[in-house]
Order: sequence, then C-alpha cells, then structure tokens
Amino acid sequence: MHIEKALEVTDFSGGRGGKNRAAAVAFTRRKEVSSGRVRFFATERWDCNRTTPIESDFEEFQLFVILEGTGTFYDGEQAHPYRPGEAWFLPANLPTTLLKPDGVSSVLRVTVPDTGALRRQLRTGDLKTRQFSRVVMGAE
Repeated sequence: MHIEKALEVTDFSGGRGGKNRAAAVAFTRRKEVSSGRVRFFATERWDCNRTTPIESDFEEFQLFVILEGTGTFYDGEQAHPYRPGEAWFLPANLPTTLLKPDGVSSVLRVTVPDTGALRRQLRTGDLKTRQFSRVVMGAE
C-alpha cells in the first residue's frame, strides 16, 4: 500500500466531512437502515427475520455482505447457503432472488443508486423531509 503517495494526490479542500447519521425504514419483511447514498454507491443494512425477496434490476448489480446470521439465497434454480463474513455478488440479470434467514440475519446491501427511483420509494415510506435528506445525500 502506498499511503504516502495517496496522501500526496488527495485533495482535502472543499469537501464536507463528518459522520453520516443513518435513517431507518421498516418494510414488510425487513428493517432497513440506510447508511447513505452518494453519487457512486448506496449502502443499506437489512435486518431480516423471514423470507425476503431481492428484486432484480437489469441495470443494477447488488452486493450483499453477511454481517450476522446464516441462511440461504434461492435464485429460482439453486440454493446457496450463506454465513457471516461472506460477500455475495448478484448480477443485474438475475430473476428475483430470495433471502431466507435461519433466524435473524443482518446484511449490508451495496448498489449503484438510481436516485429517481430511490426518491419515489422513500416518499412512499412516509419519511419526514429531514430523514429523506439524510438518506439521499448528494442526490439531485
């Protein structure tokens, strides 16, 4: 790792720093805590205790990092067991995949966001304006 070289080319001017406060949204099958969305990626923590469909988008891959719990991903044809510490890459062209936890599973979901679709989804979740702005950081 070339930390000194990286620091030489890092531009610290004009940026806003600080800790991002997460906003929680409860969905039917999971509790989702958004760690934030910026132009290049979105991160959510899902706490699931029952079968949760993972909808596919032909323009968006999904990366799942298993934090806690065990269970199985079902892609319609095969079962794929998961456990903590693993990362699962779901290509954009998959059909709906099911996440079936054995008990409670906590996973991080990372995507490249479509901010327009994100706004529509969050507006239907009845978020207050302040919560909404925390979730959609830097979105147009």
